[in-house]
Amino acid sequence: MKVDGKSILLRILAGFGYTAALVLGYFIFNILLFQAIPPVWGYMNQSLINLFVIVLAGFTFASGFLRGTIFKYFVEGGRDLFIIGLIVYAISKGPLSLTVQNIRVEIDATFILTLFLLATSIDLARTMLSALNYLVEKEKL
Repeated sequence: MKVDGKSILLRILAGFGYTAALVLGYFIFNILLFQAIPPVWGYMNQSLINLFVIVLAGFTFASGFLRGTIFKYFVEGGRDLFIIGLIVYAISKGPLSLTVQNIRVEIDATFILTLFLLATSIDLARTMLSALNYLVEKEKL
């Protein structure tokens, strides 16, 4: 694969486009949902959510920039491991609790978070198989 200035610029633009779409979606979601409801988890404050989106945006940019290379799969695997770590952190913190006008509601979301953990683990396996497929296809050429 020949690398020149034009292909690098296209990769940067692709990474920037994916990242811009992610950040724009987060801002819309933030305005519509996070500002309308009170905080559910005490430990899931706005700064932790912002950090998650910033790290995810970094992975998204790197994945878009490195498309067409084996390193894309390393970045996607790192993203999946980061998300798995965050889900494990959320599971370890216990039930969701919400207090509205002296009424306290607690929801145990362990089952839902475990399903997200399973889905992310399957995505990690898919990423590893895609990397193997990339190497096999590259070897055939």
